[in-house]
Amino acid sequence: MKIRKKGALLSLRGWHNTMLCGAVLVLSAAVPPVQGARFLVSDRSRGTAQGYVQTLERKTLKVQWERTGGFAGMRMAGSIDSGSLSDAEARRLRELVEAAGFFELPEELAGPGGGADRFLYTLTVEMDGRRHTVRTAEAAAPAALRSLIRWLTNAARTRRR
Repeated sequence: MKIRKKGALLSLRGWHNTMLCGAVLVLSAAVPPVQGARFLVSDRSRGTAQGYVQTLERKTLKVQWERTGGFAGMRMAGSIDSGSLSDAEARRLRELVEAAGFFELPEELAGPGGGADRFLYTLTVEMDGRRHTVRTAEAAAPAALRSLIRWLTNAARTRRR
């Protein structure tokens, strides 16, 4: 007997395997797996199989940001939740946050003297149970943080249309 569930193909022999697999499938549908939880399946004729549950659940990443200043003094603000993004966009956003070392940055990034036409940014990121806010002038932001800011600005412009 073969059972296909979500792309996985299981080959089974004997009624006890069918019953065991049926119980596992029913339990897996009723109780969501916990990442890292250990599972054990025992079969008298073939021994035991064990392993760890691995889920494909996406972790939520939230970013709130604000840009003020500039020549016209215009304010732009936005909020992005990775749950509202495609998988590729959510992955890219997470990569940019990690590449910027966002959670290791100080709350205030000071740089060369400001000016009336310079932008000031405030970014707050919530990821993996952590929350951190960074305020920076355009000129003081490291290159990796500027990449994140550029991505957020483009995302805000695209969503406004």
